[in-house]
Amino acid sequence: MPVSENGTQSQTITLVDDEAGPTVSLSATSPIAENGGVSTVTATLSVAAAQSTTVNLLFSGTADNGTDYSLSGTAITIPASSTSGSITVTGLDDLLNDEAETVVVDIDTVSGGNGASESGTQQATITITDDDNPPVVDLLVSASSVNENAGSAAAVITAQLDHAATVDTLVTLSSSGTADNGSDYTLDNFTISVSAGATSGTTNLNLLQDSVSENPDETLPVSAGETAPVRTGHRVRRSRSLMMRLCQ
Repeated sequence: MPVSENGTQSQTITLVDDEAGPTVSLSATSPIAENGGVSTVTATLSVAAAQSTTVNLLFSGTADNGTDYSLSGTAITIPASSTSGSITVTGLDDLLNDEAETVVVDIDTVSGGNGASESGTQQATITITDDDNPPVVDLLVSASSVNENAGSAAAVITAQLDHAATVDTLVTLSSSGTADNGSDYTLDNFTISVSAGATSGTTNLNLLQDSVSENPDETLPVSAGETAPVRTGHRVRRSRSLMMRLCQ
């Protein structure tokens, strides 16, 4: 008796892969210069996958996107059958005297890649180094010769930076000469603070009158930098001194 197919018969056999999905690791080249330096951020699969893999990234750190650096993309695509893909981070130049700044890159999500996943917690840090010259501080005075009876705020001493820094600058003053602190004069502060982003700070010279006849007039040299510390979160180059004369 002849036997025939009952309609069209077919069966599907599914082959279940018993291998775990690939894992993604993250790396970045560092450091880079702020003036156009380029870091390559690379996502790498432990094994190639038949499907493309998308690795979405998060960015944090002390550097600001669009101000301190630019991105070629915020996600890395690893093509099918490949094991890596990358984006670039490019430093942007500015005129500020900065501390070294960082770009911290984390993996947000992973999709595709035949079940690819992040290998533990992956993070890469890029350091952007500053290429600007440190500021130079000069001392200025509102009057080089003042009468001792001028009293409070007889003169204003200004610490002037040639360009701003991104951190506070502390200029510690040192005085010498024939005038004596406490008996001939006082300063509101022997440390002048220049705020981050600003270029100058001041302190007042206050004169104290006495009954002693001084001849010649007393002198008050004031200096910063070489004879007293000038501090910032970064650095400040040498400054020059100023001379004041206290007249009877």
